[in-house]
Amino acid sequence: MLRKELKWIIEETKGQRETSRIVDLIKKGVRDVCVSKNMKKYRDCSEISSERQESGIYTIYPEKSKGIKVYCEMTDGKGWTVIQRRIDGSTDFFRSKFKLTVGDYKGTAGDYLSYNNGKYFSTKDKDNDSSDANCATHFKLGPWWNGGCSNVSLNLDLKKSKMRWSSITYIQSVMKIRKIN
Repeated sequence: MLRKELKWIIEETKGQRETSRIVDLIKKGVRDVCVSKNMKKYRDCSEISSERQESGIYTIYPEKSKGIKVYCEMTDGKGWTVIQRRIDGSTDFFRSKFKLTVGDYKGTAGDYLSYNNGKYFSTKDKDNDSSDANCATHFKLGPWWNGGCSNVSLNLDLKKSKMRWSSITYIQSVMKIRKIN
């Protein structure tokens, strides 16, 4: 029986380097999995996209990192690293340890992030914004990087209101980043 399982593991993992595949094998009931210490460590999802085309959760190793699990969106073959995805409000975004660092803005949606560059996430229990009031609770904006209370609220309680980017409202949002070559 063990020989049969070992053969199956070898066939299933042939040429695959992502730990998510190994996790899938374990979920299928495989009891032992060998992992090479020379496994390639990708810095972001764009590096993974050269070998994998399926969107999903992967482990990346950004600069000086021990590895973090992220969702990689591979729909256009470019490998986007998703940094925030709000779909149904089931995830509580009241977390205070995120610091925003953005580069130059390019696009058509309106630059509502540069003003908040270098700010930490403001939440109901951690007021990190520059305003006298806690923007996350006082103005019911939800948690966000706030220099002052901004025109953006992608993390408010979706049971009470819709997300907002300036004057435009949304019911879903995805923020993703990718290296430009």
